[in-house]
Amino acid sequence: MKRLVWLAAVGIGLSAFPAAAQSVLWGSSAFENKYFSIDQATAAALTTQPVVLAGFTVNGINSLTRDPSTGLIYIIAKTQSNGRQLATLNLATGVATLVGALGDNFSTLAFNSSG
Repeated sequence: MKRLVWLAAVGIGLSAFPAAAQSVLWGSSAFENKYFSIDQATAAALTTQPVVLAGFTVNGINSLTRDPSTGLIYIIAKTQSNGRQLATLNLATGVATLVGALGDNFSTLAFNSSG
């Protein structure tokens, strides 16, 4: 059974997306290298895209969340042979930028309202 990590639509990139995209949820799969947009009205997957993290083979995305103070999207990428990596993600392109190795099997990220 595949689990999905869902992200509530609490202003994900509202400043970066057109008005039509503001009703979109973002989710990720902890067991596959993909993230996706979900239409809130129909629950249909609108887009599915893999994450590209230079120098790593990504096997899953454990967490996907937005820093409310900067608007940056952060992910925990499960990588082959290298454990969990913290990275930022460009939702439009799927390109992730490495922040650093987490050193343990973290599965969730969260920010408070001030970041």
